[in-house]
Amino acid sequence: MEALERMMRTQGYLQELIDRAELILKELGDNALEHGCGDRPGAEAHAHCYVATKYVRITVEDDGPGFDFDATLEQEREEVAGPEKRGRGLLLIANAADQVRHSDHARHVEAIIRREGLAVSTRVPDRSELNYVGDIVVMTLKGHIDAHTFTRVDQMLGELSDAGWSRIVVDLSNVEYLSSAGAGVFMARLSMLQAQGGNMVMASPTAPVRDVLDLIGLSQLFEIFDEVQSAIEFLS
Repeated sequence: MEALERMMRTQGYLQELIDRAELILKELGDNALEHGCGDRPGAEAHAHCYVATKYVRITVEDDGPGFDFDATLEQEREEVAGPEKRGRGLLLIANAADQVRHSDHARHVEAIIRREGLAVSTRVPDRSELNYVGDIVVMTLKGHIDAHTFTRVDQMLGELSDAGWSRIVVDLSNVEYLSSAGAGVFMARLSMLQAQGGNMVMASPTAPVRDVLDLIGLSQLFEIFDEVQSAIEFLS
């Protein structure tokens, strides 16, 4: 862990990305020890970390029997609302990484973290989409919403509110990562909008983002729609 942190700091990575990388390395290691090594004498697991200017690659390999990575991840997603707290390692990895690849029955798992920013754009639905739209605006986010970029989201939401937009659709279809810090911005702004008689809903979250929304309880606070059009219709 210390070597990974040292290499990432040398390349100028922010603490948010370092924390994600360390989480991935820990969970991949625990996964290899549990599914690969188990109690077998002489079992081996190896971790490799490569830190480049624009991305970090973490690879863990073991000599175990292997398992169905995708089926296990899907099972964890289905059980995320349950009372059990164990067995969430793959879900944590999928949430923290920008890309996860595996081969050889998951004996070889590779996670990628990219150094990317956040793009924010807005549009106002016109009357051709609905008979009545009114004060609805769609805010589209692309990239990562984390401790480094969430201030841009908060600033844009503040500007929209100050300009009189009281009903906001947040399009998450191109968001690859959402941290708890980023999620906090939405919670705070939702309360402010509702206090003013407005509302904010979310649309088209990617699977990793939806996992985070479920894990931290935002799916209980926000209306979440599979499509932007459905979200617009709801606010209308």
